[in-house]
Amino acid sequence: MTLSIWKAEKGAPSLVFYPGTMASPLLYCELLHRLREYGFNVLGIHHLSHGKSPRIKKTFTFQDLLQNGKDAVSYALERFACPVVLAGHSQGGILCLAQAGRDDRLNVAFPFCFLLPHQPEAIEVTRFMRFAPQRERLLHFLTRAAAYMPRFPVIIPMYLDLKRIFAGNYGFSMEHKLCDTRLSYPLAYIASLFSADLAYLAQPGNIRCQVLGMVARDDALFTPRLMQAMLHQIQAPHKELIIMPGGGHMAPLSPQGAAEYAAVVYERCAALGLFPHTCA
Repeated sequence: MTLSIWKAEKGAPSLVFYPGTMASPLLYCELLHRLREYGFNVLGIHHLSHGKSPRIKKTFTFQDLLQNGKDAVSYALERFACPVVLAGHSQGGILCLAQAGRDDRLNVAFPFCFLLPHQPEAIEVTRFMRFAPQRERLLHFLTRAAAYMPRFPVIIPMYLDLKRIFAGNYGFSMEHKLCDTRLSYPLAYIASLFSADLAYLAQPGNIRCQVLGMVARDDALFTPRLMQAMLHQIQAPHKELIIMPGGGHMAPLSPQGAAEYAAVVYERCAALGLFPHTCA
Protein backbone atom coordinates (compact mmCIF):
# COMPACT_ATOMS: atom_id res chain seq x y z
CA MET A 1 0.00 0.00 0.00
CA THR A 2 1.17 3.51 -0.87
CA LEU A 3 0.28 6.67 1.08
CA SER A 4 0.30 10.23 -0.23
CA ILE A 5 1.33 12.42 2.71
CA TRP A 6 0.95 16.16 3.20
CA LYS A 7 2.98 16.90 6.32
CA ALA A 8 2.06 19.71 8.72
CA GLU A 9 3.77 21.25 11.74
CA LYS A 10 4.86 19.12 14.68
CA GLY A 11 1.98 18.30 16.99
CA ALA A 12 -0.70 18.52 14.29
CA PRO A 13 -3.48 15.92 14.21
CA SER A 14 -3.44 13.37 11.40
CA LEU A 15 -6.29 12.92 8.95
CA VAL A 16 -6.39 9.56 7.16
CA PHE A 17 -8.49 9.67 3.99
CA TYR A 18 -10.28 6.89 2.08
CA PRO A 19 -10.91 7.85 -1.60
CA GLY A 20 -14.05 6.80 -3.45
CA THR A 21 -14.76 4.01 -5.92
CA MET A 22 -11.71 2.99 -7.99
CA ALA A 23 -9.96 6.30 -7.20
CA SER A 24 -6.64 7.34 -5.72
CA PRO A 25 -6.37 10.16 -3.18
CA LEU A 26 -4.72 12.28 -5.88
CA LEU A 27 -8.19 12.71 -7.40
CA TYR A 28 -8.99 14.63 -4.20
CA CYS A 29 -5.85 16.79 -4.22
CA GLU A 30 -7.80 20.06 -3.88
CA LEU A 31 -9.55 18.82 -0.72
CA LEU A 32 -6.44 17.25 0.80
CA HIS A 33 -4.30 20.33 0.13
CA ARG A 34 -6.89 22.49 1.86
CA LEU A 35 -6.94 20.18 4.86
CA ARG A 36 -3.16 20.47 5.03
CA GLU A 37 -3.48 24.27 4.95
CA TYR A 38 -5.78 24.04 7.95
CA GLY A 39 -2.98 22.28 9.83
CA PHE A 40 -3.63 18.55 9.45
CA ASN A 41 -1.07 15.93 8.58
CA VAL A 42 -2.97 14.33 5.70
CA LEU A 43 -2.49 10.70 4.68
CA GLY A 44 -4.31 9.65 1.51
CA ILE A 45 -4.72 5.90 1.00
CA HIS A 46 -3.77 4.28 -2.31
CA HIS A 47 -5.60 1.01 -1.74
CA LEU A 48 -4.23 -2.39 -2.60
CA SER A 49 -3.97 -2.54 -6.42
CA HIS A 50 -5.25 1.06 -6.70
CA GLY A 51 -3.58 4.35 -7.57
CA LYS A 52 0.18 4.38 -6.99
CA SER A 53 0.13 1.05 -5.14
CA PRO A 54 1.49 -1.93 -7.10
CA ARG A 55 -1.07 -4.20 -8.77
CA ILE A 56 -0.08 -7.20 -6.72
CA LYS A 57 -3.51 -8.85 -6.56
CA LYS A 58 -5.95 -9.53 -9.38
CA THR A 59 -8.78 -9.93 -6.91
CA PHE A 60 -9.30 -8.29 -3.54
CA THR A 61 -12.17 -7.76 -1.12
CA PHE A 62 -13.84 -5.10 0.99
CA GLN A 63 -11.89 -6.45 3.96
CA ASP A 64 -8.58 -5.89 2.14
CA LEU A 65 -9.40 -2.22 1.64
CA LEU A 66 -10.57 -1.93 5.24
CA GLN A 67 -7.23 -3.37 6.39
CA ASN A 68 -5.46 -0.68 4.33
CA GLY A 69 -7.23 1.95 6.44
CA LYS A 70 -6.27 0.27 9.70
CA ASP A 71 -2.64 0.06 8.55
CA ALA A 72 -2.69 3.74 7.55
CA VAL A 73 -3.90 4.71 11.03
CA SER A 74 -1.14 2.59 12.57
CA TYR A 75 1.42 4.41 10.43
CA ALA A 76 -0.04 7.82 11.32
CA LEU A 77 0.17 7.06 15.04
CA GLU A 78 3.71 5.71 14.74
CA ARG A 79 5.01 8.62 12.68
CA PHE A 80 3.11 11.58 14.12
CA ALA A 81 1.97 10.35 17.58
CA CYS A 82 -1.05 12.67 17.66
CA PRO A 83 -4.85 12.43 17.42
CA VAL A 84 -6.21 10.67 14.34
CA VAL A 85 -9.20 11.77 12.29
CA LEU A 86 -10.65 9.35 9.73
CA ALA A 87 -12.52 10.52 6.63
CA GLY A 88 -13.69 9.07 3.35
CA HIS A 89 -15.93 9.85 0.40
CA SER A 90 -18.63 7.65 -1.15
CA GLN A 91 -17.28 4.07 -1.06
CA GLY A 92 -14.55 5.56 1.13
CA GLY A 93 -17.28 6.80 3.48
CA ILE A 94 -18.56 3.23 3.85
CA LEU A 95 -15.02 2.07 4.67
CA CYS A 96 -14.55 4.99 7.08
CA LEU A 97 -17.69 4.05 8.99
CA ALA A 98 -16.82 0.34 8.92
CA GLN A 99 -13.42 1.08 10.45
CA ALA A 100 -14.91 3.37 13.10
CA GLY A 101 -16.66 0.33 14.57
CA ARG A 102 -13.47 -1.78 14.62
CA ASP A 103 -10.81 0.75 15.63
CA ASP A 104 -10.74 2.41 19.05
CA ARG A 105 -7.77 4.64 18.12
CA LEU A 106 -9.85 7.24 16.30
CA ASN A 107 -10.86 10.62 17.70
CA VAL A 108 -13.58 11.38 15.15
CA ALA A 109 -14.84 9.93 11.87
CA PHE A 110 -16.13 11.97 8.93
CA PRO A 111 -17.83 9.71 6.35
CA PHE A 112 -18.67 11.91 3.35
CA CYS A 113 -21.67 9.84 2.20
CA PHE A 114 -21.99 6.29 3.50
CA LEU A 115 -24.13 3.19 3.47
CA LEU A 116 -24.72 0.09 5.53
CA PRO A 117 -24.62 -2.50 2.72
CA HIS A 118 -26.49 -5.07 4.79
CA GLN A 119 -29.53 -2.79 5.10
CA PRO A 120 -32.22 -3.35 2.42
CA GLU A 121 -32.36 0.40 1.66
CA ALA A 122 -28.75 0.35 0.44
CA ILE A 123 -29.93 -0.97 -2.92
CA GLU A 124 -31.40 2.50 -3.60
CA VAL A 125 -27.92 3.76 -4.52
CA THR A 126 -27.52 1.22 -7.31
CA ARG A 127 -29.16 0.72 -10.70
CA PHE A 128 -31.09 -2.20 -9.20
CA MET A 129 -33.38 -0.33 -6.81
CA ARG A 130 -36.47 -1.40 -8.77
CA PHE A 131 -35.55 -4.98 -7.85
CA ALA A 132 -35.49 -4.23 -4.11
CA PRO A 133 -38.06 -6.95 -3.30
CA GLN A 134 -35.68 -9.51 -4.88
CA ARG A 135 -32.60 -8.15 -3.11
CA GLU A 136 -31.67 -11.42 -1.40
CA ARG A 137 -31.96 -13.38 -4.64
CA LEU A 138 -29.80 -10.82 -6.42
CA LEU A 139 -27.11 -11.07 -3.74
CA HIS A 140 -27.18 -14.85 -3.94
CA PHE A 141 -26.77 -14.71 -7.72
CA LEU A 142 -23.95 -12.15 -7.43
CA THR A 143 -22.07 -14.26 -4.89
CA ARG A 144 -22.34 -17.38 -7.02
CA ALA A 145 -21.26 -15.52 -10.17
CA ALA A 146 -18.24 -14.12 -8.31
CA ALA A 147 -17.25 -17.61 -7.21
CA TYR A 148 -17.15 -18.76 -10.85
CA MET A 149 -15.78 -15.55 -12.41
CA PRO A 150 -13.94 -13.65 -9.63
CA ARG A 151 -11.86 -11.54 -12.06
CA PHE A 152 -14.72 -10.55 -14.35
CA PRO A 153 -14.29 -6.75 -14.84
CA VAL A 154 -17.14 -4.56 -13.63
CA ILE A 155 -17.17 -0.90 -14.71
CA ILE A 156 -19.00 1.80 -12.73
CA PRO A 157 -21.96 2.28 -15.14
CA MET A 158 -22.84 -1.41 -14.74
CA TYR A 159 -24.07 -0.81 -11.19
CA LEU A 160 -24.20 2.98 -10.61
CA ASP A 161 -26.03 5.68 -12.60
CA LEU A 162 -23.52 8.25 -13.89
CA LYS A 163 -26.25 10.91 -14.16
CA ARG A 164 -26.93 10.61 -10.45
CA ILE A 165 -23.21 10.66 -9.66
CA PHE A 166 -22.60 13.92 -11.53
CA ALA A 167 -25.95 15.65 -10.92
CA GLY A 168 -25.62 19.12 -9.39
CA ASN A 169 -21.83 19.17 -9.42
CA TYR A 170 -19.96 22.45 -9.03
CA GLY A 171 -18.12 22.02 -12.32
CA PHE A 172 -15.77 19.23 -11.34
CA SER A 173 -13.79 17.98 -14.31
CA MET A 174 -12.10 14.59 -14.60
CA GLU A 175 -9.55 16.02 -17.03
CA HIS A 176 -5.92 15.27 -16.20
CA LYS A 177 -6.94 13.33 -13.07
CA LEU A 178 -7.73 9.85 -14.34
CA CYS A 179 -4.22 8.45 -14.71
CA ASP A 180 -4.31 6.78 -11.27
CA THR A 181 -7.97 5.74 -11.33
CA ARG A 182 -8.94 2.13 -11.94
CA LEU A 183 -11.25 1.46 -14.88
CA SER A 184 -12.95 -1.57 -13.35
CA TYR A 185 -13.30 -3.76 -10.28
CA PRO A 186 -13.14 -7.57 -10.22
CA LEU A 187 -16.58 -9.09 -9.68
CA ALA A 188 -15.28 -10.70 -6.46
CA TYR A 189 -14.78 -7.25 -4.97
CA ILE A 190 -18.26 -6.04 -5.95
CA ALA A 191 -19.76 -9.14 -4.34
CA SER A 192 -17.79 -8.54 -1.13
CA LEU A 193 -18.90 -4.89 -1.03
CA PHE A 194 -22.59 -5.59 -1.57
CA SER A 195 -22.58 -8.40 1.01
CA ALA A 196 -20.49 -6.59 3.66
CA ASP A 197 -22.18 -7.00 7.04
CA LEU A 198 -21.77 -3.87 9.18
CA ALA A 199 -24.40 -4.86 11.71
CA TYR A 200 -21.78 -4.47 14.45
CA LEU A 201 -22.16 -0.69 14.06
CA ALA A 202 -25.59 -0.95 15.68
CA GLN A 203 -24.16 -2.55 18.83
CA PRO A 204 -23.38 -0.12 21.68
CA GLY A 205 -19.69 0.28 22.44
CA ASN A 206 -18.26 -0.73 19.07
CA ILE A 207 -17.97 2.85 17.84
CA ARG A 208 -16.05 4.86 20.42
CA CYS A 209 -15.57 8.11 18.52
CA GLN A 210 -17.92 10.77 17.23
CA VAL A 211 -19.41 10.12 13.79
CA LEU A 212 -20.04 13.27 11.77
CA GLY A 213 -21.56 12.31 8.45
CA MET A 214 -21.53 14.85 5.62
CA VAL A 215 -23.64 14.97 2.47
CA ALA A 216 -24.61 17.61 -0.08
CA ARG A 217 -28.26 18.64 0.12
CA ASP A 218 -28.62 17.86 -3.60
CA ASP A 219 -26.71 14.57 -3.71
CA ALA A 220 -28.82 12.46 -6.09
CA LEU A 221 -26.92 9.23 -5.33
CA PHE A 222 -26.42 9.18 -1.56
CA THR A 223 -29.45 11.29 -0.72
CA PRO A 224 -29.71 13.09 2.65
CA ARG A 225 -32.89 11.11 3.37
CA LEU A 226 -31.05 7.82 2.87
CA MET A 227 -28.05 9.02 4.88
CA GLN A 228 -30.27 9.99 7.81
CA ALA A 229 -31.94 6.57 7.74
CA MET A 230 -28.53 4.86 7.75
CA LEU A 231 -27.19 7.06 10.55
CA HIS A 232 -30.25 6.21 12.64
CA GLN A 233 -29.16 2.54 12.57
CA ILE A 234 -25.77 3.02 14.23
CA GLN A 235 -24.75 3.53 17.85
CA ALA A 236 -22.05 6.12 18.62
CA PRO A 237 -21.15 8.47 21.51
CA HIS A 238 -22.30 11.31 19.26
CA LYS A 239 -23.62 11.10 15.71
CA GLU A 240 -24.76 13.83 13.39
CA LEU A 241 -25.51 14.36 9.71
CA ILE A 242 -24.14 17.65 8.40
CA ILE A 243 -25.99 18.85 5.29
CA MET A 244 -23.66 20.70 2.94
CA PRO A 245 -24.82 23.58 0.66
CA GLY A 246 -24.65 21.78 -2.69
CA GLY A 247 -22.42 20.41 -5.39
CA GLY A 248 -24.04 16.99 -5.61
CA HIS A 249 -22.25 13.74 -4.96
CA MET A 250 -18.97 14.99 -6.45
CA ALA A 251 -18.81 18.14 -4.32
CA PRO A 252 -15.64 17.20 -2.35
CA LEU A 253 -13.68 16.91 -5.61
CA SER A 254 -14.41 20.43 -6.89
CA PRO A 255 -12.57 23.56 -5.68
CA GLN A 256 -15.71 25.09 -4.14
CA GLY A 257 -16.83 21.85 -2.51
CA ALA A 258 -13.30 21.08 -1.28
CA ALA A 259 -13.21 24.47 0.46
CA GLU A 260 -16.61 23.90 2.08
CA TYR A 261 -15.90 20.37 3.28
CA ALA A 262 -12.39 21.17 4.54
CA ALA A 263 -13.69 24.16 6.50
CA VAL A 264 -16.33 22.08 8.29
CA VAL A 265 -13.85 19.30 9.12
CA TYR A 266 -11.40 21.83 10.55
CA GLU A 267 -14.04 23.69 12.56
CA ARG A 268 -15.40 20.50 14.12
CA CYS A 269 -11.93 19.16 14.94
CA ALA A 270 -10.86 22.49 16.44
CA ALA A 271 -14.00 22.47 18.60
CA LEU A 272 -12.98 19.03 19.85
CA GLY A 273 -9.58 20.39 20.91
CA LEU A 274 -7.54 18.40 18.42
CA PHE A 275 -5.18 21.26 17.61
CA PRO A 276 -3.01 21.77 20.69
CA HIS A 277 0.47 23.21 20.17
CA THR A 278 2.01 19.88 21.15
CA CYS A 279 0.74 16.35 21.69
CA ALA A 280 1.50 14.28 24.73
